[in-house]
Amino acid sequence: MKPQAAESIAYAMEADARLLPILPDLLVDLEDLGPAPKQVVSLFKALRLKRESLVLDLGCGKGAVAVALAEHLGLRVEGIDAFPPFLRAARALRRV
Repeated sequence: MKPQAAESIAYAMEADARLLPILPDLLVDLEDLGPAPKQVVSLFKALRLKRESLVLDLGCGKGAVAVALAEHLGLRVEGIDAFPPFLRAARALRRV
């Protein structure tokens, strides 16, 4: 990871950039890192999107919101995150 990217990720997570190599281990027990998936599902439910609509989850973290949107509302979700360990965790949750 480029130093500038690491600094940006650390800043966004309110962490010291030196912690990035061990951050996945520190956060291993946290499934959702951000908004509560149930709240996001409620917000999206009010939008009445058609099943199979494509949603972009920027800063998807470990994918908890993406999975909840897919499971509860039948949406297709594309997740993007700058932190590779979180993307790996999110991909492990992906349902095909």
